Order: sequence, then C-alpha cells, then structure tokens
Amino acid sequence: MFYGLPPDKIPKLHQALETLHELYPREVFAQQGFWYCNAHVYETGAQRMYRVDRIVALAPADDEKLPENPPPAPPYDDDAHPLIVATLTADGAARLESEPHLGQILIRQADGSATLSLRCPPGELDFYARLFAMLGCEAKVFEPPRLREQLRALGKQLAEHYRER
Repeated sequence: MFYGLPPDKIPKLHQALETLHELYPREVFAQQGFWYCNAHVYETGAQRMYRVDRIVALAPADDEKLPENPPPAPPYDDDAHPLIVATLTADGAARLESEPHLGQILIRQADGSATLSLRCPPGELDFYARLFAMLGCEAKVFEPPRLREQLRALGKQLAEHYRER
C-alpha cells in the first residue's frame, strides 16, 4: 500500500493517546479480524506494530530529510533484544492462547499452566507490561528487570487509584 513512497509521501501517523509519528510502513495485514501495520518509526529508529483501527489520521510527511528507505529491521526475536521470561497459570495461559504471536510459543504443562520465553524489541516492553498487568496474578514475569519495574509502577498506580479517600 505505502511501499516505495518517496520521502515526501511517507505517512505521518496520529494515534489516540499517542504523539505524531513519522513512519515507513513495511507491511499491512489482517489477523483475527483486525488490521495491523508493521512500520519503521523514524524518530526512534524502532520497528513497531500498530493496529490500524486505532490510527486517527494519516498525512504525507513533509520532512525532506527522511531517507526514502529506512535501514532493514532486525528480526523481532533478535538476540540483542530483551528476553522475556514468564510463567502463567492455566487461566493466564488460556487467555494468551488466542494471541497470534504468543499462543504458538506457550510451553504448556500437564496442569494447563505454561511458560513463555521470547525476545522482543525494547520498544515493545510497554505493550508487554500492559499485557501482563491485565493478567494480574495469572502471570509472573521473571525477566527482564525493566519489564518487572514497569509492572511494579503499574501496580503502584492502580493501588493509588483505588486508595481509600
């Protein structure tokens, strides 16, 4: 859809709750009823996946300094990326089973629980923090330390939100 665009036609992305991003879409695809866009984000040099239905607006980029083709993206599971290690209860495993990129790599145990081990780009740790926070006590994250810190911070925010007043 956007492939081979000259720099002046590279879309700018507006997402709700996000800032403006200048990106180079690499792939647009549908999965389980949703459309996704894998893109190179020029500001960070990171590869990110966006849910297309959450994009508020697209406009051609006006920055002539952007290269026509960004550098190739390292594989999602590149050895240089942080390693996520977590265990899941049977209920937690059942909830992640339908996640396209996670369900297939869960290592199930006889009791229905599971372990999860994967590498992801550092920019994706925020996504995994929200995902594991959503699972609550149905998941326990062991690695990486940065992800554990993000989960602790989310827990503190939630505790403060529900503090008696």
